[in-house]
Amino acid sequence: MKSFNKLTTVYCVSFILILSVSSVCYSQTIKNGTYKQTSVSGLGWGDCATCNITIENVTPDIIKIISNNGWIGFAVYDIKEDKYNGAWQWKKEHPWNGHIFDCSIFQDGRVINLIGTHRNSGEKYSITYRKDK
Repeated sequence: MKSFNKLTTVYCVSFILILSVSSVCYSQTIKNGTYKQTSVSGLGWGDCATCNITIENVTPDIIKIISNNGWIGFAVYDIKEDKYNGAWQWKKEHPWNGHIFDCSIFQDGRVINLIGTHRNSGEKYSITYRKDK
């Protein structure tokens, strides 16, 4: 009976380790760093040559997004959709202060795409950022 319990314990521990490793292996982490805005559409906004975001990996599956023009957001990795989903909001006085913007974020090489909707109006937007070499 002791050998059966030891074997069961080994299998359980092995299964948990495999699940943990597979979760990390499949996660597409967006790299830390600063990304410059290259285009924007929706919400009546135009392109902004001086706008950028800084990505900080808070955990292996959660990122913090900080813009240089006053908004901040968080997103969590969705393994089924292979992208991050979250929300962002201005943290200081701004005409859009108090508005929440839901978003999906995915990376393609050096390009980050932030796509989503204004939570209240449902208006769609798309913002593209690029990391310098």
